[in-house]
Amino acid sequence: MVDQEEIERLLQTMSEVWGSEEQANIGLANQVAELNAIVFDGELPCVNVHVAPRSMLSGLFGADRNAAANYNPAYEDHAAYIFVGQSAIMSKDQARIILAHELVHHWEHTVSTDSDPSTYPNEIEMMIKHWFPDFKSEKKWRATHSNRFLAKAYLMSAEHGFELSRLLSGYKPAGALHLLT
Repeated sequence: MVDQEEIERLLQTMSEVWGSEEQANIGLANQVAELNAIVFDGELPCVNVHVAPRSMLSGLFGADRNAAANYNPAYEDHAAYIFVGQSAIMSKDQARIILAHELVHHWEHTVSTDSDPSTYPNEIEMMIKHWFPDFKSEKKWRATHSNRFLAKAYLMSAEHGFELSRLLSGYKPAGALHLLT
């Protein structure tokens, strides 16, 4: 069941940050197109972006309902979607970093091959260990963040200036990795 108060908060945030609901949707779509062109050389197939209440952020892979965003790959006759919640649209910069993270998932499901790099610096392992002091939470996060995902995030950081901790976590300062899937 959708919480009407949450919908009103989403609409208010879209209006305050983006100008209107329509402008928010256009802005998010433009960010995806720009990231695809710059980071993925325009190779990513279409992915829809939808601002969604928490109840829609659980996704196909059982992500946390407190998630900032969730990627759902295309299947059968359903298009691929990135659902973004209120915390993802609090600023245009925040939306961009979260969309970049979710587009790495889209890349993995649509363009990436086994020949893509899957190695990354030990610095990433140290960040993950710091963010997830217990094995169970780290294992849950790693279930949806492969070595290829981590290697691609590292390359995006090195080649395109994304702050690595923000790209992996979506937040500054990084520390809430469970909020992105």
